[in-house]
Amino acid sequence: MVLVWIAVVLGYLAGLGFTGAGVVAGDASVQDERWFAGLAAVGVLLVLTIVLRFLRINIGGLVVGKDKRLSTSKLQALLWTYTLVGMLLAIVIAKWIGAEDSYTALIDKGLPEEYLILLGGPFAAAVASKAIVTSKVENGTLSKTSGKENASVTDRLGEAFSNDQGDTDLVDTQYLLFNFVALAYVIGGFIDDPSSGVPSIPAVLVGLTSVSAATYVSNKAVQRDTPVLTGLAPGRGRAADVVRVFGQNLLIPVSGTDAPYQELFVLFDGSEATILGVTSSDGELATGAAPGAGQPDHRPRHGASGDDRLFVEVPTGLQAGQVKVTVRNWKGVASEQADFEVQA
Repeated sequence: MVLVWIAVVLGYLAGLGFTGAGVVAGDASVQDERWFAGLAAVGVLLVLTIVLRFLRINIGGLVVGKDKRLSTSKLQALLWTYTLVGMLLAIVIAKWIGAEDSYTALIDKGLPEEYLILLGGPFAAAVASKAIVTSKVENGTLSKTSGKENASVTDRLGEAFSNDQGDTDLVDTQYLLFNFVALAYVIGGFIDDPSSGVPSIPAVLVGLTSVSAATYVSNKAVQRDTPVLTGLAPGRGRAADVVRVFGQNLLIPVSGTDAPYQELFVLFDGSEATILGVTSSDGELATGAAPGAGQPDHRPRHGASGDDRLFVEVPTGLQAGQVKVTVRNWKGVASEQADFEVQA
């Protein structure tokens, strides 16, 4: 990987030097002048990024949220910002060295209105999704896990295509790919004909990026991971008996903390049951291990139904007869109730 980066840097410097020599000597072609302006613009952006880093301004903080995960919407906004700034820098530098046609075209035509949508859309999506997720976390209908503190570049980029659980997310992937296509069109069009200024973008690409941004925000709005109780086994028992609880979103991992799972309460007619543990690799009770113990074989296990499974102890002091069992998360959001028969 280091050798690849060295080759890229040397290739960049060779191209900049070759085109720059002609510009300095005054015998460069218009094409060489444009290539020099483009390469110089890339260099200016890189130097600016390095200077900001040197000043201890965390560039990664522009795209990594407080949850230490790469934000898909923030990444889009940053890519469009760098792309547009790079093109404008190339146009200005080209004017300085005598290739004024692209500058003249920009002044005459102005900036195409589509760029306002492509710049504002990702920013609006980032703000809206942040507000939605924050609200859901505060009211307990969504859990926000944390990413790795010092994730590798590969892991960090993978977060742009995945949800908080690390699974590839179709909506995020669609949002990224449509924008990548639009970015490729813009960059390719500018390289192919810089004399026309900033290239226009087809309405179909603007529409696809806009729809994918709206879908991205809508997906944030419908996401929920409140506890869902799907069943008990057995459905009857005495005080202190062990009962297996089945459900979804019963054990939400919490990355970056000492507790591997969010706090959860299983209630029998309001009486809190003791959580003994979750299923072990063989599907039996992992004795002596409540959530929080952190041993690998005590992590939640999922059956064919995808349900979480854990073991609880029926509380003492309950009256014989039918009681209602519910699961409540750390914010007090409860699942639907299930019936359990307490035997004398």
